Amino acid sequence: MSYNFKILSIIFVCITILSCKESEIKPLTEHYQKEGVEFNYNSDWVLEESGSNNISFLLFKKVNDDDFRANINLLVAEKGPSIDFETHISSNKNYLLLEKTKILEEKIVSINGNNAYRIVYEKNLEGNNYTILQYLLLIRNKAYTITFISKRKYYKQNIKEVDEIINTFKFES
Repeated sequence: MSYNFKILSIIFVCITILSCKESEIKPLTEHYQKEGVEFNYNSDWVLEESGSNNISFLLFKKVNDDDFRANINLLVAEKGPSIDFETHISSNKNYLLLEKTKILEEKIVSINGNNAYRIVYEKNLEGNNYTILQYLLLIRNKAYTITFISKRKYYKQNIKEVDEIINTFKFES
């Protein structure tokens, strides 16, 4: 009886250790560079250069999250010289508040030396719950909005990899 208990204890400890191990992120071996923007990503993502509605690209996670694929996209818009960083942030945040969006996190961060406003919020769209991460940047009268959208239940599983990708973004100076 004592021998069986020891074996079961060892198996339990091994399973616990293995289940706590974080999933490894593949190296960011793929590279995108176009129109003053560049970044790296890995082979778990598929790049689609749409060019529609000011969206420069869509980067889709290869694995389907049920019927929705998590994605990263970049929206680029020309802004006049009278728009400053704070005004840009304020107008975007006011829009979210009008939509009664639940804001989970907001802070100023740096992406390769550029100030960025990071905001995480939840949104219900067509009966599905999503968590959305956005970085807003204003560089030389261009507004860049990097957006990651995921079903809420998969957000935490993807965010470490997404942050690693976003931290490689470089913008033409």
